[in-house]
Amino acid sequence: MRSPLALLAAAGLLTGAALAGSALAAVQETSPVCMEAHAILAGSTNGDSARVWQGIGAVVRKNRRWQVVGEAERGTVDRVAFKEWRPRWPTKGGPDTLYVAHCGHGGTCNDVAKAIAEAYPQATPQPVVFCGDTSNVLAEPKSVTLP
Repeated sequence: MRSPLALLAAAGLLTGAALAGSALAAVQETSPVCMEAHAILAGSTNGDSARVWQGIGAVVRKNRRWQVVGEAERGTVDRVAFKEWRPRWPTKGGPDTLYVAHCGHGGTCNDVAKAIAEAYPQATPQPVVFCGDTSNVLAEPKSVTLP
């Protein structure tokens, strides 16, 4: 069985060289009191989303306090929904698929993003968490079930 890190690398999530030394690039966080948070955890260009979701799922399952739900609930701590999106404004050579956690609590999405960054420190770019409407960044959502 391949490790989640190997699966993410094979899926194109790990797109850059390892970070210098043991320094972990900082996750861009949002306000912990945000009630509509979204964490872009990874992106890929090869369409092998099952492998990326398997790696994300392995990290999420390690933290038993997080409950995976179908839709994020505003103001609810430790509940996370996951969706696959296309970037609204794709760039040449950039990802065509984005793997996103949705939370009703900014602190929860911050924690999920940091757990992904800790598990896969070589991934570039590191996860980004933001608060509010996603329509200016993300398009064509697809619900997913973590493996």
